[in-house]
Amino acid sequence: ILRSLLDEAIATAANKQSNDNDSRQPSDPLSYFPPAMAFHSFTGVSEHVTRILELETALYDHMKVPTEERRPICYFGFSHLINFIMCSSEKSARKGRDAIRAIPLDRILVESDVPTSEDMRLGTAGSIAFIASVREMS
Repeated sequence: ILRSLLDEAIATAANKQSNDNDSRQPSDPLSYFPPAMAFHSFTGVSEHVTRILELETALYDHMKVPTEERRPICYFGFSHLINFIMCSSEKSARKGRDAIRAIPLDRILVESDVPTSEDMRLGTAGSIAFIASVREMS
C-alpha cells in the first residue's frame, strides 16, 4: 500500500502544474506525505520494517536528497499490552521481537496503550522494559 502511495505521489508530482492555490513544489513527492509517519502498536514482521525503510530511502533517492540531509520519516510504536501481553503464540512473539531488532533505535516509539490514565505510567514502563529486553539493553 505504501509503495503504491509513493508511486502515485511521484507520478502526481511529476505531472502537477504549479498554481497559486498549491504551495507544494510540483517535483516534490515528499510534500504529498506528512512530515513523519508513526506506525501505532506495530505488529508487522522484520520484512515489513525493511520494506517501509526501503520506501523511505526510495523517496529520498527519487528526490536526490543527499544522505546527510535525510531525516527519519517512519517511526514504529510498541506497547506492552499489544506487542507483549496479547501476543498469542511463540511464533508471533518471535517475529515481533525480530521486527523490533530490525528497527533503528531512533525510530522506536514506546506507547502505554492502556484504557485509563491511571495505568499510563505502568503501561509505558512495561513498554520500555519490553523494548529494552528485546534489544538487550540494561
